[in-house]
Amino acid sequence: MAVEAIPDYLRAVSFVFPSTSAIDGLVRINQMDATLGDVFRDWAVLWGLALLYGSLAIISARFSVSEEVPDGRPA
Repeated sequence: MAVEAIPDYLRAVSFVFPSTSAIDGLVRINQMDATLGDVFRDWAVLWGLALLYGSLAIISARFSVSEEVPDGRPA
């Protein structure tokens, strides 16, 4: 299936998954002799997703850790 056949809203949603940008960038570098500058957008999206998911993981960890007193009872 060609990328053009996929509805625009599905293509937009697909960018929340790292595989979308990673596969596109790797294919262009490996098979089309693209430079790192040519795949900068894909690279930037991957770093943005890493920051987003890392931040969500830190926030989630802070909310999931409960404070306890030394004898094990909830505070």
